[in-house]
Amino acid sequence: MPEFGYKISEMAGAERFFEAERLLDISLDGFEKSNAEFETDGSRRQEYTKVCEDGSEKKVTLIKNVTECGTLVFANFPLKFFRFGGKVFYLWDILPTALMGIFWWGVFPKIMWGLRFGYVQLAAVHILTGIMWFFLCLGLGKFFAGIEGREHRLLRILFVPYRTRLRTQFLLRGGAVTVIALFISSFNIFSGWEKLYLLNRFLRSPIPALIVSVIPFFMKGRKR
Repeated sequence: MPEFGYKISEMAGAERFFEAERLLDISLDGFEKSNAEFETDGSRRQEYTKVCEDGSEKKVTLIKNVTECGTLVFANFPLKFFRFGGKVFYLWDILPTALMGIFWWGVFPKIMWGLRFGYVQLAAVHILTGIMWFFLCLGLGKFFAGIEGREHRLLRILFVPYRTRLRTQFLLRGGAVTVIALFISSFNIFSGWEKLYLLNRFLRSPIPALIVSVIPFFMKGRKR
């Protein structure tokens, strides 16, 4: 039988390996999963097998190759969900990125522009919002991690990506939408507007609150 190969990642990182393993666990219905095999260099191999009614055997092998630096999947039948390689895992980031992007850059600025506060009061709102969001995100991260460990198939499909703590926190702050918005906003400095108007726009944007919400991570890192 022909063998099909899929490159999941150019790196032999654990995150992509566990994402691929999770997706294979869900998608390969009726397959028997063997115990993982480890090599002396740290490489890892995970095999799935299934004996069909006609006596033929279907086989899928997930490999984390440390020596050649890559995460690969080989199968003796086509795996449609891996036809784009590891890019499939970014699909699960689109919805949370869009929702958080709309909140931070659509809803939040409208709320701030609706407040008839002075600069000091607006700064206080940002500090309070940032602190609240920091603790809320910590709780949401633990909640999502708990769901990922459950055996319920539907829940596992929703949480296929093996999201690290950093990746989860990044998504909860708008992900790629926030990165793009920050890049565009940086050009306001060279717009020629008056400093007070720029300050007003800055305090009506989500940027201060987002900055406050990530400061505790850096403070914790410095203590260590």
